[in-house]
Amino acid sequence: MGDKASFSFQIEDTTNKYDIVADLRSNDGYPWSNIFIYSTTEDTLDYVHKDTLKCVLCDDLGHPTGSGLSNVKENVIIVKKDFVFPHSGKWTISFSHGMRNVELQGVCSIGLRILKKDK
Repeated sequence: MGDKASFSFQIEDTTNKYDIVADLRSNDGYPWSNIFIYSTTEDTLDYVHKDTLKCVLCDDLGHPTGSGLSNVKENVIIVKKDFVFPHSGKWTISFSHGMRNVELQGVCSIGLRILKKDK
């Protein structure tokens, strides 16, 4: 809680749409069936967008929803779909969790992918 995972990247093409996704890896030591993630998207020109994302990690029967062969599962969280960056330059997307516990047992990592969509 309070620690952020931040990812900075350059955007040159402002004409294409992008899907922005986070890959959350967790293991069976995580005690809940979901996780809430706070997402902050910002640039160097004062654009800031904040959002709360919910990721379901287990179905109603307690089976993991992510992919993976071991006890580590990866879940894909859609941060933004069909997003058009309003201008080129350096962008940063940060994540923090919104769960009650300070330390999240069983959460291994979070990653970010910027997927350019075909025109």
